Amino acid sequence: MTASLILERTRADNMPADMENIYLEGHFEKRGFSKVEFLRLFEKATKVHVTKGAMLARDGQENKTLFFVVQGNINIQRKGQHIAEVTANHFIGEMTFLNYLLADESDENIKSSSSSKPSGTIATADATVVTDELVAYAWSFDSLTEYLSGEREVRNALSAYMNHDLRAKLAALSKATTNSS
Repeated sequence: MTASLILERTRADNMPADMENIYLEGHFEKRGFSKVEFLRLFEKATKVHVTKGAMLARDGQENKTLFFVVQGNINIQRKGQHIAEVTANHFIGEMTFLNYLLADESDENIKSSSSSKPSGTIATADATVVTDELVAYAWSFDSLTEYLSGEREVRNALSAYMNHDLRAKLAALSKATTNSS
């Protein structure tokens, strides 16, 4: 066990340059991630290249993918109106994922307190997300939730990061709304 921990730490300290850049530029350490936790999380993701004009999510439709943008821009729309732009080092789909986690926790409480099976969790997008050319890491909600169920520190750090990300986006949106008034 000790050898495994040492090996994992050594691997994290010598992660590939592209992962090191994401860790540093995304301020993961500042948001509560150790290098080991960061590497574990990103090894569960799939690196995706998305073409310009692709829709990552549609307002009101099911969405079960969380993205972390590494390169490119994203246009966030609600009811056909541009409401924000998201750039590198931000999550996309984090609000839907946090709602999904809360619903999943409620389902667990239902499962443990009754014999009836819940109908399942449906995650719907809060906005339409249209990409520029994009490089991102993607996690399915189901596999990420399963992974996080055994990784409390990673789950807490990820929740803290997403909460910080949401706060920054809301502050930028508020500033943009105030300036356009």
